[in-house]
Amino acid sequence: KTDAEIDSLATAKPDTLDVAELLYAATLTEDGDKQMAIYTSATTVYPEDWRGYNNIAYLHLKKGNMEDAKAWFAKANEKGGSAEVTNNEGVIAVWNMEYDKAKTLFEDAKSKGGDESNNLGILHLRIGDYPTALEYFSSTCSYNSALTNLVAKDNDKAKAQCECAEQNAATF
Repeated sequence: KTDAEIDSLATAKPDTLDVAELLYAATLTEDGDKQMAIYTSATTVYPEDWRGYNNIAYLHLKKGNMEDAKAWFAKANEKGGSAEVTNNEGVIAVWNMEYDKAKTLFEDAKSKGGDESNNLGILHLRIGDYPTALEYFSSTCSYNSALTNLVAKDNDKAKAQCECAEQNAATF
């Protein structure tokens, strides 16, 4: 099917698409309301697949609807969840300053096969454990790695990390 066909079917006849096509359809638009409708269809047509629930939660997270996001992540976990869902719950825990809970969730996600180095690095940065944060960031060129080096008083390394990281307002 072409992208145009998938886009059309996702809203008109979502039950004619397989779950991968339906989830893909949501990536074809920037319209959050349309994405929400597509992901909601995914949970209706494929109620046992965790991904639709997880993606609805993510959309709520983007809007700052923390409680709604938590509820949808819980539904995703009920459907089998994954490292991604557990990771996302960890992100909410960090935002809520529930650092012990976040660490447990990130480590659980890691045990499920997720690469949680960045999130564990951010967690340790937030609690002021800069050496451990730097271990998780390793030699990654990123804003967070640069920031951690800066607060750890390694200005030269922080500058080098900013220069090789994605160039945006934060790194500038």
